[in-house]
Amino acid sequence: MLNTKTTLIALFSAAVLAACGGGGDGTDTDARIKYLGTWASGCDLETTNSYSKSSITMRTQGAANLLGDYSEQYFDDSNCTVPKTGADASDSWTNTYTFEGTKTLADGKVVDTVRITLPDDEYAGQTFPYILYTADNKLWGELNDPDIPDVDEDVDAAGFPTALTPSRYLTRISN
Repeated sequence: MLNTKTTLIALFSAAVLAACGGGGDGTDTDARIKYLGTWASGCDLETTNSYSKSSITMRTQGAANLLGDYSEQYFDDSNCTVPKTGADASDSWTNTYTFEGTKTLADGKVVDTVRITLPDDEYAGQTFPYILYTADNKLWGELNDPDIPDVDEDVDAAGFPTALTPSRYLTRISN
């Protein structure tokens, strides 16, 4: 009887581990889960006399990717209560984030290093170093901007940003 119970426990444990992804560290899946959901900004200065509110809904794709459905609405006032109209009223797109690993910033934050694929015409299909971080229901992301030479940005040897902008984050609004 003991052998049967031990065998059943072993089989059950193996099934649970298989369902959870095995005995590996689960870095790809675990790293992505904390970013899932919808995140939104406050009212941000876009350009002179133009403000925006943005949101992104993060969802998984495949074994190592996140898709971020991003939308932005533009406003004429600093309280984001008077929406712009016409072609300049809003914009939306989907970014792809491919996870590569983690790194520790100088301030001790452990961030996820990803390659972001930008969908716009100028950079369509190209990937760029990007870091992601979440804490206290806030989401930070920092891009190695393709329009700025690396020597003018704070990036490491692999091109990943080395710091987050503390005031530039989105707040989780749903899981």
